Amino acid sequence: MKRYVPISRKKSLLVLLVFICLLPLTGCWDRIETTEMAIVLTTTIDKSKDQTKVSVQVLIPKGEKSAGQAKAGGDDKSTIVRTALGKNVSDAMSKIQAKTPRELFWGQCRVYIFGEQAAKEGLHDEIDFFVRHPEPRNRSYLFVSEGDAAHLLTLQSPLEGYIGKSLRKLVDERMGPVVTLKDFQQMVTGEAGGAILPYINTKNLEQIEEKETLGPILETSIFKKDKMIGKINPEMTKGLLWLRNEILEAVVAVKPQGEKETITMELTQEHTDIAPKIENNKWKITANIRTEGSIVENTTNLDVMKPEINKMIQKKLAKAIQQRLNQTLEKVQKEMKTDVFHFAEAFERKYPDKWDKVKDRWDEIFPQVEVGIDIKAYVRRPGLGTRPGGLPKQEGEKK
Repeated sequence: MKRYVPISRKKSLLVLLVFICLLPLTGCWDRIETTEMAIVLTTTIDKSKDQTKVSVQVLIPKGEKSAGQAKAGGDDKSTIVRTALGKNVSDAMSKIQAKTPRELFWGQCRVYIFGEQAAKEGLHDEIDFFVRHPEPRNRSYLFVSEGDAAHLLTLQSPLEGYIGKSLRKLVDERMGPVVTLKDFQQMVTGEAGGAILPYINTKNLEQIEEKETLGPILETSIFKKDKMIGKINPEMTKGLLWLRNEILEAVVAVKPQGEKETITMELTQEHTDIAPKIENNKWKITANIRTEGSIVENTTNLDVMKPEINKMIQKKLAKAIQQRLNQTLEKVQKEMKTDVFHFAEAFERKYPDKWDKVKDRWDEIFPQVEVGIDIKAYVRRPGLGTRPGGLPKQEGEKK
């Protein structure tokens, strides 16, 4: 016999079911509208005596720019800069917030630049703050600036709009090392404790508003734990990236013997394998490097299609790479005595027992590690021309 349920009870159950279904659809009670935010694009951190100076570059919404901000000739500034001094990063940021009518939003800040003095004193407190704070992204890019970093926020890029985006584009193009907040934290807490950050050489930083270019500004700063101890130039930086297996593309020019001009190659396939070995109590590393590329310019009178010429170019290319690596090792391993090549991790993986016995003395052992380099360089494509450009066929055949 079917049980009778009153209509009023059915309605009550239906209403209850509707309310239960609506619970997951409730709105965000603590939401903040974008029109109420001050979106931070780039942040710089400097040391001023015993205080921390924080400067932020904040986006100006297009609909709220005043007519006076748009100048003739298209000079339409889209950002403003706010600065404050504090005992630490959080204190300085709270002071910036106090004089900003909107709530600062850090989720879109992709670039953090540390002044050189701050980097030399140590970035432990700053990194700890950014890692703990819920809004900064772990994938934000980190840089070190020569001198005071705050003045970089006054520069504008005609292509990208603001300096932070221009720097981000440079590292995306692999013009230097690419280091995120997460990467840096992992390096300084790793077995070796060595770390790197892109270094902005402001002496080579051209006025973007006048010459519309950033120029060759990226070098590499070397850290021991969280303190910067020195820097290396762009040529050594390429060697560093080769040894770390982080280089994607490179351009190398070689001068064949007896020639006044050069042959330039664009290397597009790179791979480095680090092989550790302990033999007779001697710690050794072999860097096996394989590189392939194409000839993009030939200003010599040589016919690069000839097998013997091609073989000679490959030897010259391997020698040029070897010189860069030797310079990098001499500076970083012998002088700075800081392992930023992941050698420690390689030994730990292959010899865990022996590593446990010496890891506390790695700073003493690392400079004595014998580094061997085995380079295999290949020129796969000589270009569309079968002989030097502009050279008569008869003369090319004689060569």
